Amino acid sequence: MFSGNDLLYLIPDVSILNRVKGGFAKQVAIVVLKETESIEQVNFLKKVLLAAGLNLENDTLLAKLEAGEQLPVLPLVKIKQAECILVFGCTPNQLGLNLECPLYQLVDFYGTRLLFADKISILEPDTGRKRQLWQALQQLFLIK
Repeated sequence: MFSGNDLLYLIPDVSILNRVKGGFAKQVAIVVLKETESIEQVNFLKKVLLAAGLNLENDTLLAKLEAGEQLPVLPLVKIKQAECILVFGCTPNQLGLNLECPLYQLVDFYGTRLLFADKISILEPDTGRKRQLWQALQQLFLIK
């Protein structure tokens, strides 16, 4: 029926669930492109989340991906049932998604809201991009 060269589904060696940290109290997952171990980048992420009423350690699951690494995000959707996934600096393809996800626009995916943004080193110094992120976060968390 299938030859040995047929690729039906790629099963990763490592699950994203083995790479996440956090309390997940508000069912928010965050995937960040790992640029450096910069404390400034972590502090920026904490400030952004705090403004949206979230605590990085208690309310979210945080996963860091290396540049070029591919790790499907589907377990966060299906197993953890994340209400939303915030993605900084990763492409949908890196996360196993065959979707078009414009930056700073909410995308619904199997009951989960996805929000893709630039990587933190680009986002942090750019007022215009921060404004776009803030508007999307308000829609997601603050405006009911």
